Amino acid sequence: SDYYPLLMVQVGSVEIDKRGTRAIKKDFKALGRLVDGTGAQVVFTSITAVAGMNKVRSRKTHLINRWLKDECHQRNLGFFYHGAKSVVTSLLE
Repeated sequence: SDYYPLLMVQVGSVEIDKRGTRAIKKDFKALGRLVDGTGAQVVFTSITAVAGMNKVRSRKTHLINRWLKDECHQRNLGFFYHGAKSVVTSLLE
């Protein structure tokens, strides 16, 4: 058939301040395993930058997004990057 269900997972930024990177990655892995057997095309979106983010939060967001992109690639899941060029650029300075 020509029917291909699509599941998009919008990643929020609320947990960035509250939880450690390791715990967030563990949750993403568990969610990835859960949706993997659904038969749907699965796409995770990056965590978006929030105006006024401090450097610690910006760095943590960048690290998780980079890890999530690699994890999605390894699991043959889609990844959509919202593109926070200003955040990434400021981290490299």
